[in-house]
Amino acid sequence: MEDVSHMGVIATNNILDPAIINYNEADAYNIAIQNLQNTELDPFRAAFEQNMWDADMNMHTTVDTFINASTAVMEVVRVNELAAAAVAADDLPTAQNVKDYAVANDVILDTAEVDAYNQGLSDVTLATQSYAALQAVYSSPDAMSALQADADASGITADFAQSTVAFNQSTGDVEFTITDGTNSALLTYSATAFYSADNADILTQGETNPYYTNGITQAQSACLLNTAASVGACSGRSGFGPPPNTLLWTAPMDQGGVPMGYTDANGDIINYAAGDTVIDPNGGTEVGFFDNNMVFNCTNANYCSVTV
Repeated sequence: MEDVSHMGVIATNNILDPAIINYNEADAYNIAIQNLQNTELDPFRAAFEQNMWDADMNMHTTVDTFINASTAVMEVVRVNELAAAAVAADDLPTAQNVKDYAVANDVILDTAEVDAYNQGLSDVTLATQSYAALQAVYSSPDAMSALQADADASGITADFAQSTVAFNQSTGDVEFTITDGTNSALLTYSATAFYSADNADILTQGETNPYYTNGITQAQSACLLNTAASVGACSGRSGFGPPPNTLLWTAPMDQGGVPMGYTDANGDIINYAAGDTVIDPNGGTEVGFFDNNMVFNCTNANYCSVTV
């Protein structure tokens, strides 16, 4: 109601009547909360969940590190692509812009950048595999039951706060080490059944990620194709922040996210204020207007989770 009120839409008087809570319902809610408070949580699952959470956080950190390391590589590749296309099309102004950018920004890969990029590939592979393996095993009742049975059979009264779960990349096993502080046991479960049968499926899914569609791989060409006088502004880009000339999102679009701001040619973040016009950076067309963390009168499905 609050959101549509900005659009001058008036709700009927009884719109919220179905949400009214009676005292019997309140008593039922209170009893449910009391039951939850009296429930003893399963320490075995709690330990697995904590390690799975840690693996998730490590995965995101590792991907961020790789993005920083890959910026230099993507820049060199994109400059070469743009230069080759300009020469092939006999587009001398564009070729000159690309040349000026390459000279001004010293677009050369050194050995440290190559090593960082290659190491990042290995690190991302392991980090994503680790979280995926723990998630797969945790989501499988059979796998968790098997690990629980092994834990019971070990004879160890485990302190699950000290227990660890990890993925062994060489064997494909999820390894759950339980300990009572003195004795320990290694429980394993093979996660090989959860491997993807086709890597192409995984790479295809990545092509729809907002970083790929709106990140440096796409924005860099627009940055380089500015006039020779302004192309140098793009060199202010930092691998530790978003690239220039891109939209910033409240959340991924498939989770209801909408554009919340943008980066200018220098990579500086400009947050939308109420009433601001949202512009499609690919072509400069108007998408809608921003208000209350939403985009209204949205006409472009590429940038809005809900269109009109």
